[in-house]
Amino acid sequence: MRRGARILGRVAGYASTSDATHLTAPHRDGRGLSDAATGALREAGTAASEVDYVNA
Repeated sequence: MRRGARILGRVAGYASTSDATHLTAPHRDGRGLSDAATGALREAGTAASEVDYVNA
């Protein structure tokens, strides 16, 4: 803000999970991803319909 940079976005919430299957090959049902997304939305206090972009 002090240097006058243009704000491109903000991180409103985040979450992390571990399904203990494998670091680079998570469980097929996607439960870990679903739980992380739900947790991030809860922390941000927002609904999925309000999200424009996700970088995962």
